[in-house]
Amino acid sequence: MIVVDTSVFVDLFFEYDRNRTKLAEQFFENVNDVPLFEPELFKIELISQLVRRMKKDEAILTASTFKVLNFIETQELFELAFLIALETGCNAADSFYIATAKVTDSILVSNDKFQVKNARDFGIPAFYLLEGEKVIDEITELFGR
Repeated sequence: MIVVDTSVFVDLFFEYDRNRTKLAEQFFENVNDVPLFEPELFKIELISQLVRRMKKDEAILTASTFKVLNFIETQELFELAFLIALETGCNAADSFYIATAKVTDSILVSNDKFQVKNARDFGIPAFYLLEGEKVIDEITELFGR
């Protein structure tokens, strides 16, 4: 199981750096049948990124991505997210992604190196996708592909 940070979805949906978009595309192609989990906060983070870059009706259509994701309710994560923030000093949003990975026994994939560091510091297997295709290969091997 995988928790994917919003940063990876933004690179998938918007090409402002071809290499980043290519890595996001390859990542999702290689894990297309692995269950993806997100904190409920993801819905707000993603829609806020979408409406900054496209019309609202297009953003809502793009947000249909939500249908293939599994969401963990905020109240289920709150205490653990608090502890993670206390232990690592990470920001609130990142602590919810790390908490989601913990409660679902998932790995975390992000394009935010600080989030990856904080997840690792808390004992969560985390991967910084922008390190390149070798990371995608490592993740793919974890799932027996």
